Amino acid sequence: MTTPASVTREQLYELVWREPMLKVAQGFGVSSSYLARVCTELRVPRPERGYWAKLEFGKNPARPPLPAPQLNDITEWKPGAAIGTAQRTAVQRRKKSATQPSTTTPVDQRHDLLVGARPLFLKTRATDNELLRPYKRCLVDIVVSEKNLDEALNAANALFNALEGKKHRVSLGASNAHARRAEVDVREVPIKNRYYRQVWSPDRVTIVRIGRLELGLTLFEMTENVEMMRVGSGKYVPVRDLTYEKSSISVVERSALG
Repeated sequence: MTTPASVTREQLYELVWREPMLKVAQGFGVSSSYLARVCTELRVPRPERGYWAKLEFGKNPARPPLPAPQLNDITEWKPGAAIGTAQRTAVQRRKKSATQPSTTTPVDQRHDLLVGARPLFLKTRATDNELLRPYKRCLVDIVVSEKNLDEALNAANALFNALEGKKHRVSLGASNAHARRAEVDVREVPIKNRYYRQVWSPDRVTIVRIGRLELGLTLFEMTENVEMMRVGSGKYVPVRDLTYEKSSISVVERSALG
């Protein structure tokens, strides 16, 4: 099955009733549970457990009709795009802004891959370089600190929308072992023979499709070597950010321990 650029409610309905969910999901490069969420968001009824077994035994289970779309319903899905309550909210906002008078300030729109991404990035493991390492792996490919997260998301949004404006679709790639992000070294001045922890990476590549060509996209924040000093109860801060009073206290504490 060739993955389409987008699938409508009607097309998805026909697909999930034509063959098992697992096989349909594989064609889109997603899990069956994820595709079930897509069906829920698009209000597409899907076969219940045991449906295909009943067909094999000659039974003919009832097939519920596809309900007519309601106001603010999502009517299509792009494989690789985010799905869930956040996407439904984004679609509602787009429709609402489209009906607003031209004198009203337009609502800022997020690319589908960035809708609801911020709180997921903030659910992160502790790191020694302040770069976020989200627990969530199915995210857009951005390596950034909490301090610069909003700026990075805004930059990604501008880039993705600009590419989409040129008819170059930006989405997450298929989940397989053959598509991995290239190694990223965020150090402005790499130091040889020194341990370096690899930065976080998502389980899917963020790609832009230009014709038949697919290119990986990674936005990452560069880091630099900074002299640090311990302050208070073991917290390290850049020396350049210390006031004279804090610096003096730290030196006295270090001397006392020595």
